[in-house]
Amino acid sequence: MAVLLNILKIIGIVLLVILIVLLVLLLLVLFAPIVYRAKGEKQEQIRLKARISWLFPLIYGKIHYDEEKEQKFSCIFYLLGIPVYDALAEKKPKEQKEKKANKEKSQKKQTGKKKTDGEKQENTTEAKKVLSEQTSINTDENTEDLNHWEDLEKLEEQPEELNVFARFIQKIKKFFIKIKLFFEKLFEKIKNIKYTVLNVKEKLENIQKTVCWYIEVLNREESKRAISKCKTQLSKFFKHIKPQKIKGNVIFGFEDPATTGEVLAYISMFYPIYGNHINIVPVFNENILKGDFYVKGRIRVFTVLKIGWSILFDKEVRKLYNILTGGMKNE
Repeated sequence: MAVLLNILKIIGIVLLVILIVLLVLLLLVLFAPIVYRAKGEKQEQIRLKARISWLFPLIYGKIHYDEEKEQKFSCIFYLLGIPVYDALAEKKPKEQKEKKANKEKSQKKQTGKKKTDGEKQENTTEAKKVLSEQTSINTDENTEDLNHWEDLEKLEEQPEELNVFARFIQKIKKFFIKIKLFFEKLFEKIKNIKYTVLNVKEKLENIQKTVCWYIEVLNREESKRAISKCKTQLSKFFKHIKPQKIKGNVIFGFEDPATTGEVLAYISMFYPIYGNHINIVPVFNENILKGDFYVKGRIRVFTVLKIGWSILFDKEVRKLYNILTGGMKNE
């Protein structure tokens, strides 16, 4: 019994340790922030650098963009310091495959040229045989053509009065047939226009009904409350993911001072958003665009899940979603 109790005790301790480890990992996943940083500049060329880390140094990634380098874009993600994803490493085998394919095509073209040189000689001999055969056939065809022309001459030997009368009747018949076809086509087009007008009318009536139905649903008190809840939660989400630190300098200008002033007036409308974080310097009488920026922020999985939970599992929001997806028929 003592041995069994000791074994059960050890199993219980192991299970407890596993549960504690799992709980710690779950808390880390929920509350450990995903930190992102980005900086860049635009002088003569554009340069960008970004870094994303979660439970650093366990998981992190680097993104670079530089117009001066041959490989402008690079993106690498690490797990415990080991590169898991490398965009450049994936591009290299593709480039090698393309080079191999181009080499194979060039080799095939060269071999094809050699074959064609040999085939040309064979084709010349075959062409001579075909020409000899065609000459014999053409002689037979010429005799048939002569017989055909003799038949036509016999018809022309008939009196001209009959030929003129027959042609006149044929022209009259053709004229009446054309008139008949014209009116048949016209009546078909009129019928098609009628049906298209009716279809357009029905579609417009259906659109009007659906629009009126959506307006009526959205003007209900329950749906207004659901929309306001969604707005508040979305504003919380954007506040959470927005950068905590923003620094930047922008130097811009145009040759025409009036256009520079107009652009500056439009930018000043957004001053409450960027505030003192971004320094804007206008330059008159010169086309210029330079600047730099630095951004830093964090995202917690727990807060994102909390916002999503509050939206998805709210009764009024779900009811509104079901009504809008169900449509007028299911209401």
